[in-house]
Amino acid sequence: MQTVAGGTAVEGRDRLPILPIAGGAVVVLGIILYFVLGKSDAAKPADPDPATSAETTEATDDTPVANMPLPVPRDDNRDTNRIDPTAVANDVERALKNQRLWSRVEVIGRDVEVTSGSCRDPNMIPTLDAAGGALRSAGLTRVRCLENSGAVVFERGL
Repeated sequence: MQTVAGGTAVEGRDRLPILPIAGGAVVVLGIILYFVLGKSDAAKPADPDPATSAETTEATDDTPVANMPLPVPRDDNRDTNRIDPTAVANDVERALKNQRLWSRVEVIGRDVEVTSGSCRDPNMIPTLDAAGGALRSAGLTRVRCLENSGAVVFERGL
């Protein structure tokens, strides 16, 4: 009788241990990347200090007057600290839309006109009162709420 060897009795080929080789390759690759990327950051020149590298425009005793910058003429007619009333009106219009009080807000002279079908809504006056400080800061003095037909529903000072 002939004996047949089972699956566990057959000698296998010697295999390379793949897990230790793959782990070693990852470690070597990591070391290479560390030195390559680390060297590229170190090779970059440091940003110069803006305080020491900026050219000074101050006049010193040895600076010729011809090289001194000319002063910029000041326009006294423009007010640089003034808040734009139209921008404030746009903010008020957005606030009203957030309250679902669909309105059109316009600046007319020193007045704010709100045209809306919601002038009689109980949330209209508190919303406009909340924006009163910004409207006053923009130089506006009065708010008026008009129905879509043009009839004045209310008018208030700011």
